[in-house]
Amino acid sequence: AVGFAEGLRVEAARHGITVTTAVPGLMRTGSPRNALFTGDRAAEYRWFSVADSLPLLSMDAERAAAKLIRATLRGSPEIVLTPAAKVAVRLHGIAPATTIRLLSAANRLLPSEEARTPLAPGHTVAKPGRVYDALTGLTRSAARRFHQHDDAVDG
Repeated sequence: AVGFAEGLRVEAARHGITVTTAVPGLMRTGSPRNALFTGDRAAEYRWFSVADSLPLLSMDAERAAAKLIRATLRGSPEIVLTPAAKVAVRLHGIAPATTIRLLSAANRLLPSEEARTPLAPGHTVAKPGRVYDALTGLTRSAARRFHQHDDAVDG
């Protein structure tokens, strides 16, 4: 997508049109609560909701939206939001083949499309605990702010 956007930016520039490529990383919207999980659903929900709460991996959705709007209005060619996304972009620039191999390995760890367990929303498979609750406070707060819940959100 980034390569396509770069080509589009070059082509559109002659018409006075700017294209801004966004590399967002995880946006903290509280979505793990309603995201659909398969495979070991509770484990998948846990890692996703913890990652969604960690500031180096995710960003508050409203803050991200403001940064995206500013970058677009400035005509910036690219905006990379989270620290993890910035590291990934730099790694890809230095060692693209290695980056692709690492991303492929990470993709293989995700549940396959052929997973035999039915899809279930996160709030139905969550098994909270004290440590988990401490690690996911930002995600639960976002779930309340963005109405990402079917029932009451604890905390």
